[in-house]
Amino acid sequence: MNVVALRWQGASRIERLRSLVEERARQWWGEWALDQSRVPAVTVSGDRPLVRDGGEWYGIDGSSGRLFLQLPSHAFERLGCLLLGLPEPDSAGIAFGVGRRAISAAVRVLAGAQDEPRHLDHAPAPFFYAARHGAVSMTWKMDTIDLGVHLDDAMCRSLVPVTGHVAPALASRRTAILHEEVSLPVMLDLGRAGLAETLSLRPGEIVKSDVRLGAMVRVVADNGTVVLAGQLAADGDHRAIRCMGAQNQQE
Repeated sequence: MNVVALRWQGASRIERLRSLVEERARQWWGEWALDQSRVPAVTVSGDRPLVRDGGEWYGIDGSSGRLFLQLPSHAFERLGCLLLGLPEPDSAGIAFGVGRRAISAAVRVLAGAQDEPRHLDHAPAPFFYAARHGAVSMTWKMDTIDLGVHLDDAMCRSLVPVTGHVAPALASRRTAILHEEVSLPVMLDLGRAGLAETLSLRPGEIVKSDVRLGAMVRVVADNGTVVLAGQLAADGDHRAIRCMGAQNQQE
């Protein structure tokens, strides 16, 4: 079973792709067109539905990634006339040949491929050109001719590589807090004992309070916030508080 990843290109990366494609389109125009005043413009098509019932599809595999080209009807003849400055196609097929070779040269340079683009019998599968799969669709406008250029995710990453600067992961609360010691004075009320008993105590004698081990203990800050809640416990020769809840774990 093939797994198709869902990913979208960011706005800044799409603009970099558009700018790169437009720059190469204008360089190509300068090499092929007799009239240099009509420079092509490249716009991003976004998520607009692709026209499936008209024109032709071509595909080419680059050094990394695929490029798909959607041409309107009679695109080669019309483009050849535009490049040669002809009012209409000639009977000898010169305009058709020039237009076809020009388009082939443009997409091969853009895709970094050696082979000619191949004609497709039908539109490619959506995951090759859909924006939700990382593809970017553009419209290459030359006078009255609009060409659809569709770059798959791998081709986008090849033309505009992802930068290596990755935002650092969020630190955990424990590692983000500075390693400082905090003093929390705690007054522990161990209950009541008779005054007569306390006055007659001799060294080594023990006064038992009415607070038993396991009694609930709360550590309260000056503003009334409960910092720590737990049970009175014994830890060797020390009295201790067994933590049952802390405010810094709840916030």
